[in-house]
Formats: sequence, C-alpha cells, structure tokens
Amino acid sequence: MLDDCALYVDTSLGFAETVTLAGVSKNGLFDTSTEILADGVLSTAPTFTGQASDLSSAAAGQTLVRSAVSYKVRQVVALPPDGAMVQLVLARA
Repeated sequence: MLDDCALYVDTSLGFAETVTLAGVSKNGLFDTSTEILADGVLSTAPTFTGQASDLSSAAAGQTLVRSAVSYKVRQVVALPPDGAMVQLVLARA
C-alpha cells in the first residue's frame, strides 16, 4: 500500500508540493475546503495530507509553512483504512 501512496505525494507528478513542517521539508497534498455551516456561514479548513512514514513526527502545535504562509497544526489524523496516510488539520497562524 505504501508504494501506491507514494504516487500521491510525488511532486514530479504535479499533484503534491513541498512544505516545511517544524523546519523539515515534507511532500504532500495541501487542500483548503470550504463548508457551509448553519445560517449560511462559510468555514474553511486547510489540511495537509502525506505518508504516515514521512509525517510520523508531526504533532499539534507545530508550524507548517507553505508559500511563505504559516499554519499551526491543530490535529494529526491517521486516515482509514490502514493509516498509511496522515492528514494534518491546520489553522492559519
């Protein structure tokens, strides 16, 4: 499964990008989804998804920098079904 996951975080394919997490370069997918909450309020939730083996030291409170914009890691979530991928839930710092 990890070999399949490696395709998602390969920056040469054009989907993934390199960010800095706690001063170390990491490859993965950055996404900012927007949800409509009650009464039409919009909420954005930036996330960064990468291989668990590459993000094994990720922890809440660390700083992730993408294109000179800083984000704080709010939560580290192992993704189903096997936790081979990890999603970092972020908040703009």
